[in-house]
Amino acid sequence: HDHETRSGDPLWTAEAYEKAQHCLFRKGPASMGIGNYIITVTEEGRPVQALFMMDTHGRETYRDGNKETKGYGQVMGEQIAWYRWAVEGLAAEAGHTVPSTVFAHVPAPQFAEAFEAAWDYDACPRPGRCKELEGHYRIDGAFGLFHDSGVASAPVDLGFFDEMVSLGSTTRYVCGHDHTNSYSVPFKGIDLTYALHTGPGCYGEK
Repeated sequence: HDHETRSGDPLWTAEAYEKAQHCLFRKGPASMGIGNYIITVTEEGRPVQALFMMDTHGRETYRDGNKETKGYGQVMGEQIAWYRWAVEGLAAEAGHTVPSTVFAHVPAPQFAEAFEAAWDYDACPRPGRCKELEGHYRIDGAFGLFHDSGVASAPVDLGFFDEMVSLGSTTRYVCGHDHTNSYSVPFKGIDLTYALHTGPGCYGEK
């Protein structure tokens, strides 16, 4: 959703990226947003790792009957079907499920659930005020700090995380969006990982 405060035109931004000499960005299928594409890492011509780049869109209006809820976007219906098609296609080509990583801007709703299950509140009751760089976790493989005001994901869950778990390909979901969160928590077989914001617009503890 960062085009809201940058160029104001995501298509213009995407085309500028595609013209850059060494940039691997692709606009992807036009019906699913902008920036849905796959980088396939191969070894001797066979796929060994897939990197899924997924558009989590901007602000969305979610409808449930007569009820409307507004909030951040997420990976949605046609994208989920495209993801399944790609995972199954790579598996057919390789003869086995190909491991993958998903990169998206907005965190999946499960980021908050995973953190709550993993954080040791007895050791540090207020995660946002915790000064120790290693954090305090109750499960192996979790690390990092929760320094933002929360997890700013979509207000409803459209099922992408469950699809990732079901297909058994994706081992990590990497997001940004919440500038000062920088934790990684294993949850149902997938590492949910924040990439800390850097560069212009940084804030938080130096």
